[in-house]
Amino acid sequence: MTCATKPADQCSAEPWILGVSFSHNGAACLLRGNELVVSIQEERLTRHKRQRTKPGNDVLAISYCLDYAGIGLEDLDAVAVSIFETQALVVDKLRRSCQLAAISAHIPIYAFTHHATHAAYAVGVSGASEAAVVIADGRGSSYEALDEDEIAAVVGASGIKRLSGLSEMLSIYDFDQGSLKPVFKQMTPRLEPGAGHTGKYQLPGAANRHGLGAMYERASEAIFGGVQQAGKVMGLAPSGTPSLPVEAFHKVRPDGTLDFFNPEILRIDYSQPEREPMDVMGPEARNLAAAVQNALEHGMLHFARQAFRLTERPTLLLGGGVALNGVANERIIREGSFQKVHIPPAVEDSGNAVGAAYLALWQMRPWRQTQELRTDATGRTYRPAEIDAAIAATPLVKVEVLGDHMIDHATERLLTGDVLGWFQMGSELGPRALGYRSILCDPRPQNAK
Repeated sequence: MTCATKPADQCSAEPWILGVSFSHNGAACLLRGNELVVSIQEERLTRHKRQRTKPGNDVLAISYCLDYAGIGLEDLDAVAVSIFETQALVVDKLRRSCQLAAISAHIPIYAFTHHATHAAYAVGVSGASEAAVVIADGRGSSYEALDEDEIAAVVGASGIKRLSGLSEMLSIYDFDQGSLKPVFKQMTPRLEPGAGHTGKYQLPGAANRHGLGAMYERASEAIFGGVQQAGKVMGLAPSGTPSLPVEAFHKVRPDGTLDFFNPEILRIDYSQPEREPMDVMGPEARNLAAAVQNALEHGMLHFARQAFRLTERPTLLLGGGVALNGVANERIIREGSFQKVHIPPAVEDSGNAVGAAYLALWQMRPWRQTQELRTDATGRTYRPAEIDAAIAATPLVKVEVLGDHMIDHATERLLTGDVLGWFQMGSELGPRALGYRSILCDPRPQNAK
């Protein structure tokens, strides 16, 4: 039972907190005290993959969460957002937006940096009371958005002239009883506005956007012709042999940061004519994928060991888009020093909505340990009458009630080549289909894709 369905007197002391992630993979959630009542990605509502949300624009996920809980903006105790920009700029945009203008001035709006909300999501859904947290992605918040503690954790910035041109690339946090302390942070030069073709990353070399996430983006662009194909790079890697050593991509500095390089094959300059994707059946693409994957694994193992040295915690939590790399995660589990490694499902930017809400809660109330999230079905559930109405309104859909024979029937259909859509409970938060909103098929036939 959630607070949305409990009697009011059982939940009256618990604050309602709306969390929002403003990013690609934008999302919203509602906390009632420690309890995650509902969360949803914007893409599930607009049907545009990796739908971006921006401060000042209406967000369908916000309305979805409020409608499910049966509350309005006036019932909220706080709004918490995950940001890339400075707090003052984002809060001003939110106060002036059409959707959130009805929030009264006495309801606080908390704005937290990108890597901090990644880390808080990992903590909040893990049930951990203490942990080391490693966050790795393509780019986080700007240097200007960091607070004093985060600035103090920045390592290796002394030789960089323009600190104002930096963004988060890798962060390590020490979590203990509600205190999330940054202990290590590596920054990366970010892209200047207007650099490269509109809507494209400009990645000519280490001068712009370096790091483990950016390295994988470059490989995705070189092999598949787009920076959002990282999962395909990981899938291709086992079929190749590394064509370049780890040292061609990065090396460890004395201060514990990684010094990144771009081998010639990854020097993508969008001021030049667009390159054709590689032949993924050929050895060049496969070997490059294997080399980049190998470099990523070594980099993540280095930072996991760094996290253990800095925190000496028995548990490691991972977050950020790089934590979707299951092969690197497996090596950390097997080769690292931690007793337990926890990787929650929404480690990319949709989970930041939940992280922002937990950070606000920990500022508003004394910390209480959360319960580990045991299922990723965080979207709203649908009553049988709602499902029947949706089917009735959809042409060409027929209904057959299978009862206890549903699994056997589904298996038979898969073996005959059918593709099944699987719908139950609430939708997942994050990029993995875990059995609640899944497309199922037999992967053996060549035409399955």
